[in-house]
Amino acid sequence: MKKLLILIILTALFSCEIFNELENYTEMTVINNTQDSITLHLGDFTDLNNKTTTVKSEIILPNSTGIITKIPKEIDLKGWTESVKDNQNIIKKFVNSDGKELYNFKFTSLQNYKLEINNDKFIFYENDIVLNIPTTTTPTTTTPTTTTPTTTTPTTTTPTTTTPTTTTPTTTTPTTTTPTTTTPTTTTPTTTTPTDTISDDWVKNGSGSFKINNYSSKNKIKIHIGNYASNVNYIISPELSYYSTHILESYPVGTPLNLWITDENGNITNLISSITDNIFETTLKDGGNYELKLNSTTFNFYDSGVDLNYIKYFTPYISAPGVSSYTPTKSSPISIIIDFKSEVSALTNEMFSLINCSITSIVTTDNINFSVTVEPTNQGDAEIKLNSKQVTNTLGEYNSEVKLNFVYDSIGPIIEINIIDNATPYTDILHFEMISNEKINGIYTSSFSATNAIVKSYSKDSTYSGAGERYIITVNGKTKGEITLSLLDNIVTDSAGNSSSSVSSGESYSFIPIGVVNEIVPSDNPQFVYALDNTYMQLLKVDVNNEQIDSHITLPHPAPISMKYGKTGNILYIAYKNYDTISRYDLNSETFLSEYTFSATNENYDLDINESLNRIYLLATDPQSSITNQVKVLSLDSGSLIVEGSVEGKMMTVNPNNGDIFTGEKGLSPSSFYHYSATNSNISNIKEIWNNGSNGKYLTISPDGLHVVMFCGGGNGAGYTVHDIDTSDISNTIGEWNVGGYPIYGVFSHDSKYFYAMGDDLGVYDMNYIKLKSYEYDKFDTHILGLNSDSSVLVQYTFDDNYDNNYRFIFFKDIRP
Repeated sequence: MKKLLILIILTALFSCEIFNELENYTEMTVINNTQDSITLHLGDFTDLNNKTTTVKSEIILPNSTGIITKIPKEIDLKGWTESVKDNQNIIKKFVNSDGKELYNFKFTSLQNYKLEINNDKFIFYENDIVLNIPTTTTPTTTTPTTTTPTTTTPTTTTPTTTTPTTTTPTTTTPTTTTPTTTTPTTTTPTTTTPTDTISDDWVKNGSGSFKINNYSSKNKIKIHIGNYASNVNYIISPELSYYSTHILESYPVGTPLNLWITDENGNITNLISSITDNIFETTLKDGGNYELKLNSTTFNFYDSGVDLNYIKYFTPYISAPGVSSYTPTKSSPISIIIDFKSEVSALTNEMFSLINCSITSIVTTDNINFSVTVEPTNQGDAEIKLNSKQVTNTLGEYNSEVKLNFVYDSIGPIIEINIIDNATPYTDILHFEMISNEKINGIYTSSFSATNAIVKSYSKDSTYSGAGERYIITVNGKTKGEITLSLLDNIVTDSAGNSSSSVSSGESYSFIPIGVVNEIVPSDNPQFVYALDNTYMQLLKVDVNNEQIDSHITLPHPAPISMKYGKTGNILYIAYKNYDTISRYDLNSETFLSEYTFSATNENYDLDINESLNRIYLLATDPQSSITNQVKVLSLDSGSLIVEGSVEGKMMTVNPNNGDIFTGEKGLSPSSFYHYSATNSNISNIKEIWNNGSNGKYLTISPDGLHVVMFCGGGNGAGYTVHDIDTSDISNTIGEWNVGGYPIYGVFSHDSKYFYAMGDDLGVYDMNYIKLKSYEYDKFDTHILGLNSDSSVLVQYTFDDNYDNNYRFIFFKDIRP
């Protein structure tokens, strides 16, 4: 008795030790299909010469099966085999079954694996069905006679020694006398069964898949899945031949199911659970993968290797009207509906797990549909979960776990508005930012009000990384003065429907607007260009590096109309409409020098200078006459009159080399073009082109004095082109730049190597008329171009005449090819 007690204790300790080992190790079945004796290695074969292994098998004889145990879990293993042939060790790395990639696998605990070796490659299975049943019923134990030589000795005449009761008793009787002639394919499914495994691609949204292996003795059978009591066949598989495999997809889920078979003679057999010995009944899970193995009239049914028949589940339906996990709600309390589909046992508070909420009541009238009232505790995420196996229905099924997540939000969004432009911008386009602490709805231009400005547009900042959202609001200033932006009250809401309060910008713009710019000229410093603002009678100092207006200078007279820069002395020369005066602004001292005055009867003046001849040229045009205009040539040093004379045309440019004057008609169709000589005694006509295009817009000349261009809205020639005209003979067109529709404006680089022109786009051209670069621009009515002193930045001014807005400067900094 004492010995028996000790044996029981030792057995228990040993069982405990095995159980603990299973926590850290797994096992593998290996089938050798090669013709050589090999040694199996599993480990790291980075250095095969050292034969580093984690696990090493014993020698596996041809067509034999060996079992490797205690494979450490959670380690990466590779594999190779080693055999001896002609006194040489032949080492072969394992590759996947497709023969392309080296085998690399991580084992996990409590899993069974199967490895078949086929010459220099192998087939590897995880959760193979043969390995997932007890070893007493595993097909690999039914073929000892084919792998053990002792079973082929004369002892085969003694049936008691050739048919051990531990093998497959049902198949030993007909094979005891001829063990070598038994048919392995009929008694050893492990070597003949298709080697498909359950793969991830079986999973379907809203459905699942079967893999069915027919190991039964019946040659052809059909499998039925449905409700056997009512003979509802959800799925009928095609006929399965012996040892065949078929995949079924799209079975119904959440419905109690039975399984039965029909053989080739029409006989119906219920399938019995291998665990409970009862007719199979269960519910299939959404998205699950299942494998069915048939052995005569019994079967094994697996989901990841576990027989599902040990417990039966059903899934209740949980919902909350108007509440979802993706949309916050401000409702409190929240009504949760749980529909069990059939009558269940009592439902109580203790059956739930709750996060950031509490249950205040549970009400039902039929024990099928339950109304659960939930009170949120704090702002933020909350969850109500009915734990699994809390109630049972009339079929004895347990409920599966169901839960509902929601976000409770009863506080309106917090919003702030800030200025993001400079404190004193000189443009009518101004920008504010609006930042909220959460996602918001209901943003429109009408959601805002602005003082001394018009709200033009808004856009969401897609790069904002804060908890909420950021919007950029664009406004146009009206007049000089302060500008503020406000969000109206109860306009913006969050996802839960809470409204925000009104909010205004914490500071305001000190707005100094700009108007219509007539001309942009360089200075001695490439960082700055100067622009002439006709509307507000100011001179704008524009910082091209920082892309903003540095300062504004009030002019001594209204209506400035033309301006040129003189390198000699670093002086700006400015002419006005209706004033017989030329202002001189010294850029060195930033002061106005003494003015030059003259006498003229006309009112509009175009101005140009020639520093090599020390001259100022003034074109005085008569708005009442489209023909006769007056040119006055003054001394650049003193302002005294040198010569004057009559010319035609209302646009003018002067050759920097010899002082010749070129004029053209502006806004007329056709637009004529003229060439004049200006000596110290008279101004005389050299040549004129009666039709040089239509709708004249602008005249410019290259700094080297060789090329003169007359921009016409309709182009100079056939199509919208700009002619490159020879300054020595204006009837000679050297070439033409094709700038696309409606030529507008253009300038030459200071070295006369490039030409910048606006038509369909803003193009950069060389003097061979090839477009090197192009830029899109807003096609408003008024456009002016100007270059800084080193030709590194092209500055565009644009203005929308129709709406009297969008006054702004645009900077192009990569214009040099």
